[in-house]
Parts: sequence; structure tokens; C-alpha cells
Amino acid sequence: SSSGTTDNNHLGLYNFRPSVRPIPMEVHIQGYPGRHYCPRMASMNKPCYAAIKQHSPSQPVIIFVASRRQTRLTALDIISYAAGDENPRAFLGSNTDDVYIESLATSAVSDEALKHTMTFGVGLHHAGLSSKDRDVVEELFLKGDILIL
Repeated sequence: SSSGTTDNNHLGLYNFRPSVRPIPMEVHIQGYPGRHYCPRMASMNKPCYAAIKQHSPSQPVIIFVASRRQTRLTALDIISYAAGDENPRAFLGSNTDDVYIESLATSAVSDEALKHTMTFGVGLHHAGLSSKDRDVVEELFLKGDILIL
């Protein structure tokens, strides 16, 4: 319902059809078994990397995870899997200069994990980042300099 209310009096629930999106988008959802949070989250990273390679190897991707810590761990795993495929910088935009990204990481970013991951084309975005770090990573993602957020 796009009205915000339904016959069941549920407030704030919106479901927009893909046809009303200003930019086309594909959504892929996978479920994972497991009772314990940390092992289950870790088990998702390799299939997530495989899904990126299959569905969007050169287009922007947003990965949602449940915590700041998991944001960092997932980013590091994605980079590790790309390195295992002998292409650790696979997620830098095709026109992105490595030197530009590395200088931006050292001069404009304060979060150590983000400094590291963005040089591989993988950004971090969570509430623990400074607003300046969030602005930098958002701009890089929007410009296509980094492909994973």
C-alpha cells in the first residue's frame, strides 16, 4: 500500500512496485539457516560475493548488514574473495585512479577501516562514521568510483 494506511490499520508500511522507481533496480534476497548470529553472518559473505559477481560485477551494489562490526567484516571478506580471484581492486570504478582514491583515503577519511576498504572499491556506511567520512564515501559511491557500499 502506498497510502501509509491499510484496511488492517497498519501505519507506515509502504510497498512501491518496481515500475514506480525512478531508476530500475533488481533485488535479490537469499535466506541462510543457523541459530547463532556470528556464524550465520559469516556464512553469508561468500554467497554475497558470488551474487555480486553473477548479477552486478561492474555496477553499484548496496549490501545491508545488521551492525557496524558486521559492516566492517563483510567489507573485508568481499575484498578477500576478490583477492582470491586475483582481482582485489575489482570494485573500483573503471575510470577510477588508484592514486586519487589512496590520497583521498589518507587526507580526507578518519576511520581506519574505511581508509583501507575504499582503496579496494568497497565503502563502509554506518552510524559510527563521522559525517565527513559518510559524505566522502557517499560521493565516491554516487560518482561510481567505488562500486560496493
